Amino acid sequence: MRLISPLLKHVIYPGFSKSGYLRKLATEGPATLTYHGVFPQDYAIVDERLDGNLVSAQQLRSQLQFLKKQYEFISPEDFRNWCHGKISLPPRALLLTCDDGLCNNLTVMLPVLREFDVKCIFFVTNACTEAKGAVLWHERLCLQLHYAADPFTLHLSDLGIHADVRDERAKYDVGRQLMETLSSQSAEVRSTILEEIQSQLGLSEPWLSADQRGGPLAGRFQTLGVSELRQLVDAGMCIGAHTVSHPNLARMSDQLAATEIMGSREALSRTLNTEVWAFAYPFGNPSAVSVREIALAEQCGFTCAFLNVEGPGENDASLFALPRTHVTRRMTLAEIDARISGLHASLKQWLA
Repeated sequence: MRLISPLLKHVIYPGFSKSGYLRKLATEGPATLTYHGVFPQDYAIVDERLDGNLVSAQQLRSQLQFLKKQYEFISPEDFRNWCHGKISLPPRALLLTCDDGLCNNLTVMLPVLREFDVKCIFFVTNACTEAKGAVLWHERLCLQLHYAADPFTLHLSDLGIHADVRDERAKYDVGRQLMETLSSQSAEVRSTILEEIQSQLGLSEPWLSADQRGGPLAGRFQTLGVSELRQLVDAGMCIGAHTVSHPNLARMSDQLAATEIMGSREALSRTLNTEVWAFAYPFGNPSAVSVREIALAEQCGFTCAFLNVEGPGENDASLFALPRTHVTRRMTLAEIDARISGLHASLKQWLA
């Protein structure tokens, strides 16, 4: 796929999309599209690995305009009723979701959704049940490593990590190791370790400083607080659970993983005084979601749970392993169309 992807992206997918062929491939069940946020105005890209998952407001506007002509957006409540077998959905039904609960979901994304009269499930962590938002731990780690002056040394004896970082490749490697290792810890232990990393790197945290709280950096990385979360609900949006603290669940013990999933549902239900029926696995790829996590989501009482990867056929998916098309900054409209239709995943599977 890597060798032929430019041909697919710029020639084949646009041709198929323009002809309407991709819509004919759409399965009877609904497709799901997911975002991870929208850049605040005046935000400057920090790191492609961090920011590649977000889109601009203009991109979102163009995408919704295109998709409304080709597909039928459905509400979260209609999707829930479909899960329970209570209703049938129209052909080419499309559900919109968004992960992580960042501030820009309210300030930048919501006005565009209102413009196109589209409802969305926002999957959020327990950070959104607090008075003030926070920076999700995995993004905080990436920011710490990004802003660290080269070269640097990290010595975390409790984790068995000693790293002399001399270049970007070494920085990437230690970041990947820390992401996996820290996911196995509780949220409290993880926070303590991040404080230690910050101290060893001699960093302040400009994205949390008082003069940045209303700026684009904070708007990009900070999560919603509870009052802002309620504003999304008041605007008719649906709130789903995304764990207590966004770990890679597959790295955790049975007890910690169950606590992360159930604790998120309970806290959000209590905060919003409503049933929280939908769940999205953090990271949501095969290395983060196993049979155990799927079983835990069902046992915790959710109606459905979403992955963050596509599948060749949505009708074959378990309600607790629902595939989604994840929109990234560099995706074209035709590529989104090809992914929603299932063609991209089918070709990837065939060429594997």
